[in-house]
Amino acid sequence: MLRAVVLALALVCALPAVSLEPKAIAATPKRKKPFMFIMGDSNIWGHLGRQMQPSFERMGWRVYRRGKPYSGLARPDFFDWIDKTPFLIRSLQPELVLIMLGGNDAQVISPRKGQTFTPIAWEDEDAWTAEYERRVEHLVTNLASGGATVYFMSPTNRKPIYARQAMHRIIAAQRRAVERSGRARYVDLYALTSHPSGEYIATEVVNGHEVPARYNDGIHLTPPGAAALRDRLLPQVLACRPLPIEPPFEGMSGEMMELLAPY
Repeated sequence: MLRAVVLALALVCALPAVSLEPKAIAATPKRKKPFMFIMGDSNIWGHLGRQMQPSFERMGWRVYRRGKPYSGLARPDFFDWIDKTPFLIRSLQPELVLIMLGGNDAQVISPRKGQTFTPIAWEDEDAWTAEYERRVEHLVTNLASGGATVYFMSPTNRKPIYARQAMHRIIAAQRRAVERSGRARYVDLYALTSHPSGEYIATEVVNGHEVPARYNDGIHLTPPGAAALRDRLLPQVLACRPLPIEPPFEGMSGEMMELLAPY
């Protein structure tokens, strides 16, 4: 059943996945591990990134993770991902890039170095959205410049009403910019952290017990919440990006091995 889900996801990928022919695998039994770059805000610095990194490493990836709490695209005066990514991509030369930003961006947009416009208030929706989409496209272009497959991951759903409403604008702008660029796939983590009713997932079941999926702020993921999101996220990534190695994967449950097995 799980394998069928992964196969179904593969059929809807917007960009072609890379495949390995059986003869090529047999001819190179000691293949060099492919390189992955995971980057983003406090989610990547924190529990989600810490859950994802070892999972991909067990699958045979070399992983470099760079998380910067409070970062995004709105305040380059604090941290400018667009400025830093060309050097990172040239240095790391990753085959796969996962990026998660946006949760901190519901605020004034400050000009980047070389820009001369007056800071754009969040309330000026049209001007704010236009500049934000330009930044997303610029960032995606940087990340894909070395030929990497890029996944741009949205912010999660969250408890505070204002924060939740703000994410709707940010996610819509990110999705339009990513799809317009044609150089990345957009992954909707908002949907993966929501009940069918649209409410955010506040608890997860671990060993038969309900445990908090978020801290008291209703935004940041707890370790169980991050692990659950990782398990929902991996099939969407792997459906469009074949594994670099074959199972078995040491330390994984039988269900997880079935889910991640080559299809």
